[in-house]
Amino acid sequence: MKRLILVLSVCFIFLLFSGCTQKHDFPEKTEFMLEETAKTSDREVTVKSIERSDKLRFCVSSGTETACDYLPSKDGEEFLSAIVEVKNTSPNDVFFSATRFGLTDSDGTDYPLIVVNMREDRLPIIYNLLSNEKISGSILFMVPKEVTELKVNYDFNSSTEKLASWKVQ
Repeated sequence: MKRLILVLSVCFIFLLFSGCTQKHDFPEKTEFMLEETAKTSDREVTVKSIERSDKLRFCVSSGTETACDYLPSKDGEEFLSAIVEVKNTSPNDVFFSATRFGLTDSDGTDYPLIVVNMREDRLPIIYNLLSNEKISGSILFMVPKEVTELKVNYDFNSSTEKLASWKVQ
């Protein structure tokens, strides 16, 4: 009897979680220029612009007042910010995470997304996109100044099997 309950429990758990896996597809094309859009059945992703700078403008609001200043980069490094846009093209809500964006150089070195982005136009880290909703904003990285061949990547599937990428000009 205990064995039967165990087998039924395992089967129930398997059936319960097998329906939770969401199938994702990838864009047919994976290399893009600025302003080109990577499209799948449920979303469109576009890198609108990319900017490199040795200082980051940020603003802090308190009540009705806003104060802005510049944060310098570390020695030998600079900020790379990209304005990106993500659109939900499915009839259902789509969970979006800015952490699916990344930056890679020609040697395969990954530069992590700066999660604490103080820019006014920052992209939310997590967001629930409603059907046909579009969101845009900046993502931010810190890179060595001498690195020139960079790609902004977007992982449609959290698997890194196939990334959509935009060359940094």
